[in-house]
Amino acid sequence: MQSIILAGRLPSIVNNLTQQLSRDDVRFLGATNAAELATHLDNPDVSAVIMGGGLEDVVRAELCLLVWSSRDDLPIHIKDRASGPAGMADFVASVLERR
Repeated sequence: MQSIILAGRLPSIVNNLTQQLSRDDVRFLGATNAAELATHLDNPDVSAVIMGGGLEDVVRAELCLLVWSSRDDLPIHIKDRASGPAGMADFVASVLERR
């Protein structure tokens, strides 16, 4: 089973999404900071990172650099800001459809 990291600013939203988006073929792992993300990057089943729009640009950059320095095989999908937190579930679904 593949695992996908959902990175976001608010723990409540990230935790809710990991439960809401539950699927038999994908395990969602939540991360709201660099330390949590780093822990998940050690998992060889992780196949992608999806980043929410609520993160500040400097945090997005920090998390991208962490992913790139740890795993050169992972795509990073970054959500727009305009659709707000409510748009994250649709964004994740669209990423999964293209995989």
